[in-house]
Amino acid sequence: MTARTGAADGAAPRLSLVTCTLGRTEPLARLLRSLAAQPAGAFEFVLVDQNPPGFLDGVIAEADAGLPLTRITSPRGLSVGRNAGLSRARGALIGFPDDDCWYDPGTVEAVLALFDDLPDTGVLIGRTLDAGGAESVTRAPPADRRITAETALEAGNSNALFLRRAAVERVGGFDERLGVGAGTPFGSGEETDILLRALAAGFRADYRRDLVVRHDQPAATVSRVEAARRIGPYARGTGALLRKHGLGARTGVQLIARTALGTLKRALRGEPPAFREKTAYIAGLVAGYRRWPAP
Repeated sequence: MTARTGAADGAAPRLSLVTCTLGRTEPLARLLRSLAAQPAGAFEFVLVDQNPPGFLDGVIAEADAGLPLTRITSPRGLSVGRNAGLSRARGALIGFPDDDCWYDPGTVEAVLALFDDLPDTGVLIGRTLDAGGAESVTRAPPADRRITAETALEAGNSNALFLRRAAVERVGGFDERLGVGAGTPFGSGEETDILLRALAAGFRADYRRDLVVRHDQPAATVSRVEAARRIGPYARGTGALLRKHGLGARTGVQLIARTALGTLKRALRGEPPAFREKTAYIAGLVAGYRRWPAP
């Protein structure tokens, strides 16, 4: 599997990476260091800075001088920032690394090679692992497969989501009512939403296990209090997706049943069953479904 990575002088790079950042310095510096190790000319990095003026000046000053970085600002909100970054992205392929993930040295080449090998694929999804190789953020499917609307909720997270520009343009970018900082009750789901809209528009989506993006375990970077606070908005975002895309009560019942089963398994293993967190998730799921505007 060999990728075409280079771009002619003055030509657009093949891959644009769009990152929205707020409140992070060292994790962002780690991402920039990892990008500096990627092939020159193969990509560009669009950094959407939502911090107070000057907050990132030191981080940017220490970044590799050869890193193809474009820095812009936008109002707060993850989907708002990503859409602002998309307006400046030039690549035929686009990815959305979070500001606290990082790439192995061959990640960009792997993305390009997979799209070369999958010319009919409009959306490519990998998996997220921590530094030790354990699954992080979300559970990954056990084998390569084609993603459908029925399996989209199991397809991973935005760190390992890559799309052809044609798919992004067809669906019109991210729904700014969804995602962290949206100013709505729906604090997640923007990446699954754009995947579902791409599928509805006729684009093929594929998951490949050998495409890996690195991310620390959430428990290592977020306090338990903060993690508990996020449950409601995240669950409401998922509930909103169920209603927006007509996935219906069946999918909601499956999610609730999976949550209840996971709680039971923890209890049987003698682990804290986290009843409060699981109850908050189920309540948020139902609330998100009810609060999303009816079709």
